[in-house]
Amino acid sequence: MAQARVDSVELDPREDYSIDRSVVEENPSNAELGASHGDLNERKLESVGKNRIHRKWLTIAVHIGVVVLALLIGIIIGYFSNDSGDSGDNSGGTSDTGFASLPARDTVLTNIAFGSCALQTYPHPFWDTLLSDRIQAQLFLFGGDNVYGDCRGDLTCKALQDAYEDLFTKPSFSYAKSKLPIMAVPDDHDYGLNDGDVNNPYKVIAKEMFLQYFQVSDDDPRRNRGGLYYSKSFGHSPNRVQVIMLDTRWFRGTFTKTDMPWTPGKEEYMASWSTEANATMLGAEQWRWLEQRFREPADIRLVLSTVQVLPIGHGFEKWMNFPQEVIKLIDIIERTKANGVVLLSGDRHIAAIYQISEVTRPDGSKRVAPYTLTEMTSSSLTHTQLFNDTIAPLRVGTQVNDNNIGYIKINWAARYVNLSIVTAGESLDQSRLYTNDAGLPLESIGLNLDDLRV
Repeated sequence: MAQARVDSVELDPREDYSIDRSVVEENPSNAELGASHGDLNERKLESVGKNRIHRKWLTIAVHIGVVVLALLIGIIIGYFSNDSGDSGDNSGGTSDTGFASLPARDTVLTNIAFGSCALQTYPHPFWDTLLSDRIQAQLFLFGGDNVYGDCRGDLTCKALQDAYEDLFTKPSFSYAKSKLPIMAVPDDHDYGLNDGDVNNPYKVIAKEMFLQYFQVSDDDPRRNRGGLYYSKSFGHSPNRVQVIMLDTRWFRGTFTKTDMPWTPGKEEYMASWSTEANATMLGAEQWRWLEQRFREPADIRLVLSTVQVLPIGHGFEKWMNFPQEVIKLIDIIERTKANGVVLLSGDRHIAAIYQISEVTRPDGSKRVAPYTLTEMTSSSLTHTQLFNDTIAPLRVGTQVNDNNIGYIKINWAARYVNLSIVTAGESLDQSRLYTNDAGLPLESIGLNLDDLRV
């Protein structure tokens, strides 16, 4: 008897069927039987295919349902867990939504805030204060020590990168920066070195981190020159505000160390009337740039220096450690007929308002300013120090030891600007601790814009 030849059909091993399609060449009856079995197999294969398609679509539907359910759960969890921010206040969502655009160039500014010294490991309730009805800031100037990331010998400055990560993952900051336009400049701790100057070995990598985290555009001039100084102007005459952010670290010369450490007035540094080129706060390049900015039209010029400019009573970092630089500033204001200069500063972990009308040289002669210069220092946003009252013969009013924000309110119709130091959030004053005093003024001074003219 001849051997039968079997043509096999590959079937799904998970299915229960045993009849294969066969052709028996030598036995006609078997051939008929094989043909009938083949028809049966074809029908069963068709049924199996349909079952497999149904199972496939059922699996897809289940997967889609799981994904949708997970998304809904995530949204619900995010809503209830993130609406209080990291400071115990209503700071909005946690997603990194990018920075709010700066006001349009023709925007008339009336409410401007600034501050400095924000330790990233501390709560940041001040962001809510800036967005509150009491302040309604149109623009915030982040005036240095925006993070604390001293590199301490590590040329990769991982500590600085970690500090930025801490700040940029704060829900309060993530929300605020999406709503509040911010102009920022670094000071020593976000340049990686306490009291850093021109010799800071970390300044290049620190600059790159600043540009990266603050999303400075590729065509911004700061990417192609030393330092991180820049300016913006808003509005048109007679309501034009010029904002100048100075870099007092990149080019700054080395201060003279004190000969009487921690003696009041000579705590760390001493004033030096040096005529050397390296006895500079801004460096030649930035000085030229500043003079050009002062020649531009403006009705009020907010000039932010990360360290104090006018005070003379203490021995910490300040422009008056190079007094000739303050005279140079007065010279340029007069030469360029720069009206409306108001100085802003930080760094000191105290806040105060200062005024000066002249600078006395070592020979007793005086350089008189074309109009009274006013400076408001605002520091710190998170950890103001409870220093004893600092020697400050040029100070107007009292020294503020609460966490604070500097606030500039402009009344264009009255040609009047009010400078206020307001509470940033939780107060260090035990009598006011845990009270809702955020945004309330602690010190203030009013200036008539018509008095700020050369």
